[in-house]
Amino acid sequence: MLLAVTFVTDSVTYVTDSITYVTDSITYVPDSITRVPDSITRVTDSITCVTDSIMCVTDFITCVTDSITYVTDFITYVMATTNCIPYDNALMMIADDGLYQYDYSNIQAFKKPSVIPVYKNN
Repeated sequence: MLLAVTFVTDSVTYVTDSITYVTDSITYVPDSITRVPDSITRVTDSITCVTDSIMCVTDFITCVTDSITYVTDFITYVMATTNCIPYDNALMMIADDGLYQYDYSNIQAFKKPSVIPVYKNN
């Protein structure tokens, strides 16, 4: 008789554990469904971050290209001038159309503080 009671007790425990497992599984499903939008939001945020990074790199490339164009134009202009006089981070250039002064104390950003135009009589 003791064996039969133990068997019934073990069976009831097994059924109770099975019901608990099913209940936990049912609870887990809505939690998983709730997490899907969060995952989609994270993916969207990651895509936005990558897009912003690409825009940043594109802006940097544009800036470098503009700088190269500026320096190239400046060198072309210097080559066309008649005379150049560098002194104490200032460059005086005598050209056909005037006297130009450049500040090159910051080599990354030349400044043109003054121009004295020269007009020719024809």
